[in-house]
Amino acid sequence: MKRMVFGWWIGLLVLLLVPVYAHGAGEITLRINDFDRGEPQYGQIYVSAAIQSEYELQKVTAKIDDKEIELPFRDCNYYTDNACYWGDYFPLNGLEQGTKTLTVTAQDALGNTQSVPKSFLYDAPPEVTVAGVTPNHLVQNGKFRAQVQASDALSTPDIVATISLGSQTIETIKAAGSLDREVDLSAYTNRVLTYKVEVYDGRRSPRYTLAYLLYVDPVDRIPVSDVDGRIVDYDGNRILFVSPEGSLRIKQVHNGSESFVYTSPSGLESFHVSDMHLTRTGAILSIGQDYGNIHVWHDGQLIDTGVQTTPGDRGTPTYYLTVQEDGRYAYMHPQNILIDTETGAVTPYSTEVVPLLKKEHGSLHENNGWKAIIQSTVSGRNQIFLESPQGTVTQVTYFNGYSSILELTPFGGLGLIYNGDFYTYAPGDTLPKKITPYSYYDMSFYYADGSWYQSVNGGLFRLNTGMVPPGDYTPPHWSEPNKALTVTDVTYQGLKLSWQPAVDDKSVAEYRVYRDGARLATVSGSTYSYAVTGLSPAASYTFRIEALDAAGNRSPVRPSVTAVTLDVPTGDSTAPVWPENAVLSVRDITYSSVSLAWTPAVDDLGVASYRLYLNGELLQTVSGQVYAYAVTGLNPDTKYTFRITAQDAAGNVSAEGIEAAAVTLSEKPVPESASLSLTAKPGFLDVGSSLDLKIRAEEAVDLYAFLLKLDYDAARFKLTQVWLDSSFGTEKQDALLSTRTASGSAALAGTLLGSRAGHEGDTGLVTLRFTVLQRGSGEFVLAGGASQLADSSGTVSPLGQAVRLTVHAGGADYDGDGRIGLGDLVLIARQTGLRSGEAGFDARYDLNRDGVIDRTDVEYVAGKAAAAG
Repeated sequence: MKRMVFGWWIGLLVLLLVPVYAHGAGEITLRINDFDRGEPQYGQIYVSAAIQSEYELQKVTAKIDDKEIELPFRDCNYYTDNACYWGDYFPLNGLEQGTKTLTVTAQDALGNTQSVPKSFLYDAPPEVTVAGVTPNHLVQNGKFRAQVQASDALSTPDIVATISLGSQTIETIKAAGSLDREVDLSAYTNRVLTYKVEVYDGRRSPRYTLAYLLYVDPVDRIPVSDVDGRIVDYDGNRILFVSPEGSLRIKQVHNGSESFVYTSPSGLESFHVSDMHLTRTGAILSIGQDYGNIHVWHDGQLIDTGVQTTPGDRGTPTYYLTVQEDGRYAYMHPQNILIDTETGAVTPYSTEVVPLLKKEHGSLHENNGWKAIIQSTVSGRNQIFLESPQGTVTQVTYFNGYSSILELTPFGGLGLIYNGDFYTYAPGDTLPKKITPYSYYDMSFYYADGSWYQSVNGGLFRLNTGMVPPGDYTPPHWSEPNKALTVTDVTYQGLKLSWQPAVDDKSVAEYRVYRDGARLATVSGSTYSYAVTGLSPAASYTFRIEALDAAGNRSPVRPSVTAVTLDVPTGDSTAPVWPENAVLSVRDITYSSVSLAWTPAVDDLGVASYRLYLNGELLQTVSGQVYAYAVTGLNPDTKYTFRITAQDAAGNVSAEGIEAAAVTLSEKPVPESASLSLTAKPGFLDVGSSLDLKIRAEEAVDLYAFLLKLDYDAARFKLTQVWLDSSFGTEKQDALLSTRTASGSAALAGTLLGSRAGHEGDTGLVTLRFTVLQRGSGEFVLAGGASQLADSSGTVSPLGQAVRLTVHAGGADYDGDGRIGLGDLVLIARQTGLRSGEAGFDARYDLNRDGVIDRTDVEYVAGKAAAAG
């Protein structure tokens, strides 16, 4: 009896040791997890297999057609299905589209295998081409042509194109494979429509979707540019925008180039539209979620200013950030601080340091002496009032509701919002003028170059508001831009561009030539052709021409042409040859340099390059259009042999080269006196403005060190900063600068470091930054004798005669009546066109100190005269 009981317990124990999922000897259970959910797959699929096995698994593979991959082990789950998981991505490229069978095979340590198949549809999305439309498309003459082509490897796709106004569907067009239909939209003039294209290939949801905006014969909008993203600022030349992936970028409107500023780690929600502004040299923005630090982007660097935006009661920032008209400083209210947009430096605002042109405090805006303020009237309604620089107050709005100020221009013009619509107002108007409906979430407005601009998502438009400030704002243009630019004389490495003269209300000042979007050259307004060299054989290039007038207005349409250079003929075995009288000449011999010049070689298809040899070793390779070269870094009293060979595009090299020899001078020439120049950076000056002076050495020989003594009028100018010019050296790395200052004078000593040769030719030495304290003229004097240059051997050359520079600040009262008015405007306007050095040129009228009295100087006085009434 005891033996029977014992046997029963043994049996029970055996049963308890058997796993929940029992297997026969060597059995493998395999399940492929669902990866397609009944939908077509393309690109790659993630194959995941849940496997149970008695013995250890050695290998798991996945196979489709003749393509096989091995699945790696991932994990085991003993708490749910007691299975182990193997999986990886399976690329579908190279397979024929259609119904496919995926087979997963598992093999254990004893060689047992189990395979499980799963069928799915491999179907890539249709290839779709949408023609004749851009993201922000201008519809002309009320006619829009919908053109869509769609193809698919397995079926003919269905195309559905819709045009709508808000939620109202205007037109629905359906087609299979190809759609081409003209739609009459003349009933929607000056409206913004949505053009949506959807393509289906058997699924319920579309495999392709596109949505663009259509502007139907806009009466009050002129297209300027567009970007892939959302525009947040515009200054007349650059667009600041956020791309779809969340990066902040700057686009140059006139050449299409883009600069990267910042990428938000968490996407668009980290940006505050009100916090992103263009500056003179970059951008200023707040980086953070609900609030963060103000950063400036300058010269490719992002600088944290350390200024934190203050969160309000609801977690939103409570501050106003205004970038000044010249873009150098940003004013922050109510913190009352200035942020330098180039250095990131933060200082308390003081009218004695920087006189602000512009302030924005929500209900109060100030610009160039004008003030716009929102205040309550006797009826209890808040209205907008405008105060002129002379103190005259005018009520602008009489709305029976709340209106807000978008922008106050330097000439007293206003952009404002009321009841969802955008209005403009100019001094003298009876009431604001309604321009266009306004929606904060998809559009913004900007004032630049005397015009109002509107951005809608990624489209930028100039608005026809009728507000025209003083100055020339009419750009040059071509009557037939499609025929304006032509190409002739095409070779395998060059061509000639020719263009028709552009038309301007005054005159064209210059033309800019672009190659593949990058500026190639700038020529005068009287030049109508340009020879392009240095191209590659059998290559395609796109050229554009842009016209500019003296006021800086650029042609809105840039004629373009595409050309392909000739291919180098196969079998070209003819090498370049030298003419019988070809000569390599050596000129301008000094103790350390010479100048080479040579007769051009001749080739049946043209010379591609020249190779220059110094004492038998390759020195340099230059283009086939270059016939001179300066050799530097030579030793004194040394004989050198020079040789040059010519090569064509096929690689054939001239059998013989032309040679010459020369001996450098035995001693370094010591100049009798140093030659220095003192120049001021162009720009308008007034009290509080920054003035940059640069001191340069001209035609220097072995310049190793300098000592400079500068005197100035301390009552008019205050020295605030001195730095070493980058062309001389990098301070504390390969050069040093020491500065001693006293009231009205500065002594500057600089030197290179290490055993090295000095600089040759024109070299910048230092830049001094001053703040203007008083209006009027002041003189800067670089003292003769006390200012000296030294070469690497210690030989000192003093400055013979003092160098003087007179600078005018805020001096536009030419008729002496104590104010800037119409008489002063006439006097400066009559000087327009005179350049420095010409008879009759008076530096007092060159207000921005750029060497020419032009539109910018006159416009500055016009603005002051208008402000003075």
